[in-house]
Amino acid sequence: MPTVRTTCPSCDTVLIDAAALTVRRRPDATQTECSFVCPDCVQTVVQPVSDKMVPVLIGAGCLVEDWGVSDARALHPSGGGITEAEIQDFVASLDNDDWFGELLS
Repeated sequence: MPTVRTTCPSCDTVLIDAAALTVRRRPDATQTECSFVCPDCVQTVVQPVSDKMVPVLIGAGCLVEDWGVSDARALHPSGGGITEAEIQDFVASLDNDDWFGELLS
């Protein structure tokens, strides 16, 4: 498996397996980023990636995830942010002993 040299804000330069890095592309814009878990500090790192590096990373075996506004709307169909009432309902549901079961149903 190819190794990718990248940087962690806490640990500086780190080497990770290409399969442990995800390239996130946004189809409706030129914004591309990569994410990985630093092998040294176990912190999730998200950083921008240049257009020139995208094919190199994909060729090395990095995972690819397309994301965009449509993904967010699929999770929250109203198109707006999470409301205060939704947050309060969620927090109240955590007081129930079977909150995880209810979440799955």
